[in-house]
Amino acid sequence: MSDQTQRIDPTSLLAEKRLIHIWIAFNTVKPSKFNWFTAIAVGFAVLGGVQPITSVQAITSQVRSISDIGLNVSVSILGFLIAGYTILASTSNILMLQRMAERQDTESGLSVLKRNYFALVVVFVEFLALAVVCAVIRFFCYQDGPASVTLNFFEIGSDIRLRISKVAMGFICGFIIFDLMQLKSFIFNVHHFVMTSVAWSLTERYTEEDRKSLEIQSSDQDRKSP
Repeated sequence: MSDQTQRIDPTSLLAEKRLIHIWIAFNTVKPSKFNWFTAIAVGFAVLGGVQPITSVQAITSQVRSISDIGLNVSVSILGFLIAGYTILASTSNILMLQRMAERQDTESGLSVLKRNYFALVVVFVEFLALAVVCAVIRFFCYQDGPASVTLNFFEIGSDIRLRISKVAMGFICGFIIFDLMQLKSFIFNVHHFVMTSVAWSLTERYTEEDRKSLEIQSSDQDRKSP
């Protein structure tokens, strides 16, 4: 992280016009290997666990049930995340945020302000994506629904349907676990942001106290001078 502050174009803070732009910009930061490894491991474990199932109806029913869980979890957590983010953003010291905007993060090339806030917003995007995926499954993949009609139209056999359902099962489970791991990172990022705010305030206070102390010492020396 750069220790030098520099004047910036205020409009650069508004460069990202959509959530996807924030997600793309934040992808310059090295992702958490633990989060990805855990999600992939769970996804493959679930995929292996459903291999003995030979009934298309049974596996699709499980996929819909897991999608219900994913939809409920993602929507519920999104509400708490948005509330927490709003409180954090509204209570942050504006001078500290300006300083963070003037400092550049060397790893991502983003300002420190954008990196810290993007780390929070990206979690919103991922939970929103999970909610959309689960909602699509519920809206289109019910029994004799649009997905079933489409597969019948293209004369897709039951063996391929079974494989698709098993892969979907592993994918959804992995996606849910990944978002929960990202929630862990979100909590840490909020903690780090709060600690940064406190550290900045203390630094400003100590700097001001040291300045006043030097002024008092200088004034005392001037009075003692003949």
